[in-house]
Amino acid sequence: MARVSDNSSVAVLFGVGKSPVRLDKWTWVIGGLAVAAVVVLGALAGARAGMLAALAGLVPAVLWQAAANRRSTLAARTAILDEARVTLAPPESTEAEEVPGGVARYLRPEEAVVEFWPRPELGALRDWLVSDRLADVQLVTGEGGAGKTRLALQLAREATEEYGFRCYWPQHGTESQTVTAVRQDTSPVLIVIDYAETFSDISGLLAQLVAAPLSGEPSLLVRVLLLARSAGEWWDQLIAGCSTRLGEALAAISPLALGAITEQTRQRELFEQAATAFADKLDRPRLSKSRPPAFRPDSVILVVHAAALVSVLDDHPPEGIDQAGDAAAVIGRLLLHEARYWQQSQTQYGLILGPAVTRRVVAVGTLVGADDESSAFQMLSAIDDLGDAGVRGRAARWLHDLYPATGPDRDPAEWIGPLRPDLVAEHLVTSVFSEQPALARALPAVLPAYRTGRVMRVLARRLDSILSQATPEELMMAVRAQDPSLLQSFESAARDTDQRFDAAAEKLGISFSPPPSDGLPAWLRISYAETLLTWSAGTGRTCQHDPVMTNFKPVVSAAWKRYMVVCPECVRLLKVPGGKGSQEDITCDACGHVATGMGDDVIQPGGVTIGPMTYMFGCCGSCCKELEL
Repeated sequence: MARVSDNSSVAVLFGVGKSPVRLDKWTWVIGGLAVAAVVVLGALAGARAGMLAALAGLVPAVLWQAAANRRSTLAARTAILDEARVTLAPPESTEAEEVPGGVARYLRPEEAVVEFWPRPELGALRDWLVSDRLADVQLVTGEGGAGKTRLALQLAREATEEYGFRCYWPQHGTESQTVTAVRQDTSPVLIVIDYAETFSDISGLLAQLVAAPLSGEPSLLVRVLLLARSAGEWWDQLIAGCSTRLGEALAAISPLALGAITEQTRQRELFEQAATAFADKLDRPRLSKSRPPAFRPDSVILVVHAAALVSVLDDHPPEGIDQAGDAAAVIGRLLLHEARYWQQSQTQYGLILGPAVTRRVVAVGTLVGADDESSAFQMLSAIDDLGDAGVRGRAARWLHDLYPATGPDRDPAEWIGPLRPDLVAEHLVTSVFSEQPALARALPAVLPAYRTGRVMRVLARRLDSILSQATPEELMMAVRAQDPSLLQSFESAARDTDQRFDAAAEKLGISFSPPPSDGLPAWLRISYAETLLTWSAGTGRTCQHDPVMTNFKPVVSAAWKRYMVVCPECVRLLKVPGGKGSQEDITCDACGHVATGMGDDVIQPGGVTIGPMTYMFGCCGSCCKELEL
């Protein structure tokens, strides 16, 4: 043993496991009393013996208090983690027979009725999960129905069962709880943030989740998986708004994009697998091999599964039902079956709303939601057909019981659960508000201000899907649904399309070949409508004349000057930066190809006019063929 002289200062550290124990005042009081008791007795034996006796009295008291502190700390940590397991749990499967809902529930990702179809993105996420980095972030993108949530659920299951991870699925309002749970955990953690583009403080949440551990905290393995419709402007803003270190890390990420099921062979295989699974789930034998519809090359996996479910539900479709394989036709047929559940479930509430009114009630409930019965009652006052207070009250209670508030975007405080999956709900909302533009005008007058954010989140999720599949006329309809008062502006400005096109070409000194008015590719419709909606919202850049939609004047924009809209008099502001031969001038706005200028490898200017705006672009030879330029 080391010898300590009588005059030496002695430092004593007691610990349990790897963590030092902080000795509170009661530890010292108890230990002090013990020391005082033995010091008196020890004084008779001399100074050295008295000191040793005093320390002998202190040790048991300190160890007793340390154990008590340790038990208290462990109990508090256990309580935090137990609550997180419930509040932040991933979406779970339910016994469908015990939960209200129509046939669309069988398509929810957490129900997993159809076995997970192996896809290469899962392998990439496995490698990311077990990489040697202490904390890391990954982004998975894809339009509604592409399979993002199902992929994340599969990864979470494997992470838990095979790698010992604890998985959290935070919702709006649980950011602080998520950070606390991660810091209290001793297991590797996977956090899945669905609808990441809708989180208001996603940068602050990420900064805390991937921050270096504080002094005294253990180093934990943390993985944050973001799910979003696209890596668009929200992603750019996130990178720009983060700290330098986090921003550089996010900028280095290569998002995993879940695309459509493009191959017909794969589409048929998925259809057959899903049809068999749904028939088994519903205990309905397939009377014959249902022939899959002619799916479009851009069909997402949910559309294929929905078509398979419809084939099981309706072996003999009624005459006049469109059997096309595009998303609108498939989801439309599914909603016919879902509507049967709506009508049947109204009986016990004494309701006979009729098909059209029922669709509006479900669409408004899904889009807006409610805090309680009173707010649901107020929300439904926007529907003219529910003028009777008694009917409206029964309709509010029916909505409350129609769908459970579950799923990846669930809100425990939400009184009305939405129709799911999202793609089905968005199709219903879009079609109802397109058919009933007056409903869009009536809702803001009866909604509290904080509900506007939810409405915009739902509409934003649908935007990319609308733009990637809609015709130009449907694009106009979508904008009208956002603000029906713009209808007159669209129709008035559209009358002088040719003159506007020619004037823009003359001022820029170039010759345009306008593409056909229908069959526009997705990239062009998305670029056009993003600029149009940004301008209509007042957040885009304009010229000194500050054109607005309501002044019935035509405007011009260009792909190379993103989100800038000018009047025809100021079209000079849209000249390509750097002029002829610059990087922007030789880059295809469709595919990003940089032309050499040799032979046919050149950029050809083009433009399209929809509603009040002419949108100019440049594209390479192969993209020009797609546009028939």
